[in-house]
Amino acid sequence: MIDYSADLPITGHQPSRTLSQSQIHLTGDIRPCGVTHHSYAWVLTTAGARRNHCRRGKGHCVTMLTESIEGVIGVDTHRDTLLIEPRQRGDREALRVLMSTRAGAVTVRTAAINHLKALIVSAPEELRAELRDRTSDSQIDYCAKLRDRPAQNLEHRTTARAMRSTARRIHALKAEANELERGIARLVGQTRPDLARLPGVGPISAAQVLISWSHPCRFRSEAAFASLAGTAPIPASSGPTNRYRLNRGGDRQLNRALHTTVLTRSRTDPATRAYIDRRLAKGKTSATSNAA
Repeated sequence: MIDYSADLPITGHQPSRTLSQSQIHLTGDIRPCGVTHHSYAWVLTTAGARRNHCRRGKGHCVTMLTESIEGVIGVDTHRDTLLIEPRQRGDREALRVLMSTRAGAVTVRTAAINHLKALIVSAPEELRAELRDRTSDSQIDYCAKLRDRPAQNLEHRTTARAMRSTARRIHALKAEANELERGIARLVGQTRPDLARLPGVGPISAAQVLISWSHPCRFRSEAAFASLAGTAPIPASSGPTNRYRLNRGGDRQLNRALHTTVLTRSRTDPATRAYIDRRLAKGKTSATSNAA
């Protein structure tokens, strides 16, 4: 144990906290910055306090996409001179609330579509026959235009009314989600237009990257960004076998944004397609090649 009491000003209260060598390794350089009545305040002069030692390094398999995004948004190369900063507000917070609201609208719309499908399955045969062999979008549009049918029995009339109400709710939620997405695209274009110009990066994926990245100098290296994104492979070697497994940790929303971008680039970007083909030729699986 390392006792810092000799380095602190003498007061009526002695420090009650000592740090082990492993704690010093985790927190970096720690300097006393003042004395209170019951405890000492400490300043962490490096960003190492939040290091996750369970996931070390970026490894050799991190995607080219992650590296290109890191090159655009930047990482901290002088972390020893900076204090830990909280997540930025302003534009980032505006993007976060828009993304959160849009995600809620998309989730409720999906639930409404499932509810409409259940209504169709249990509807009277006359209604089911009208909707048979139609696509989902066609069924929603048809149900939204259903009219009252006074000549039909009570079950038929109420089912048609419920289907119409649910279909119109689906349309309203879709319009709300589209409006929010346009607002997100405008804000991303104003904040970081260079990120939105990367191949395969849409407004939603770009917004999620900006939300997770937050502000310059938040990450001490490319490996730190890869670890947060869950793209840093985890060593899983055993004996003579040297291998890595996929990382299931990190920011899963950011990981999903990167994965969506990779899927888009694998269809439209020749460089990404060539990279995946090289990985497959080495015997890697499709999932590992896309994540690597």
